[in-house]
Amino acid sequence: VAQVFPLLIGNFLTGILQSFRNFLVSSLAPVVYNLGIIAGVIFLTPIFGLFAPVIGVIIGAVLFLAIQIPAILACGYRHSFHLDMHNRGVRQVGKLMLPRTFGLAVSQIDTTIDLVLSTLLGAASVTIFNFAQHLQLVPVGLFGIPIATAALPSLSITTIRENKNEFKTLFINGIHQILFFVLPASVILVVLRIPLVRLVFGADHFDWEATVLTGKTVAAFSLSLFAQSIVQLMSRAFFALQDSKTPVIVGIIAIATNILLSVIFVTRIGLPVWGLGMSASIASIVNAFLLFILIY
Repeated sequence: VAQVFPLLIGNFLTGILQSFRNFLVSSLAPVVYNLGIIAGVIFLTPIFGLFAPVIGVIIGAVLFLAIQIPAILACGYRHSFHLDMHNRGVRQVGKLMLPRTFGLAVSQIDTTIDLVLSTLLGAASVTIFNFAQHLQLVPVGLFGIPIATAALPSLSITTIRENKNEFKTLFINGIHQILFFVLPASVILVVLRIPLVRLVFGADHFDWEATVLTGKTVAAFSLSLFAQSIVQLMSRAFFALQDSKTPVIVGIIAIATNILLSVIFVTRIGLPVWGLGMSASIASIVNAFLLFILIY
């Protein structure tokens, strides 16, 4: 619980820094957070034993907050202990936040159902599904999220200026940049899925059957990497347009699609764990397609 407060404030400061287009410090903050955890495990385990990682998390959370404070002060931020619920900006943030909060809550249902279905396929399937999901998220984390995050302030400025042509230019260029990096990464994950699984997760810890199943699940996920990545940008484009409801509604439709297909693939058709990856890919493509139509 001790790390919650610094993480909450730290993420709030991250949003402020990104609005000022300061992406260096906000990118370094998660790095020092992880370094704090690693340092706690390495140096404090002989003293505190099992509690060392917990202390490491607290240290990392404090560092996550502390590294951003100088940059925030340099931007001219000065905190005032004053809460004005009648402030137009505060009310607007609260209004835009509610749909996003609801969407995040609903997404946990999807995660839970995937977990339950993977357990029906055997204990090993849970590990295989999680490993494959983490591996396929690497291109999204490297290219989709950073480009979308960097584009949000510029998209917001064009919205304020009511310059639709510039908004469309930034939006399309962002999609092109994401696809330029993600499409080759998708091909690499599909073609080299087995060597990558053995390289990342270790051949000594995975038998051949588990390696093949993990590779197939990675390939199934990778079919929608383009969709997962451009959704990051399209969602932020809606946010820039002061519309947080549409991405949530479309996201709920995608989650419902994923749940329905997952149940059909696993309980009716009898597909192995890669069927969950396939249903997630189809849902991601549906999500991207609907967002693109609606923003058009």
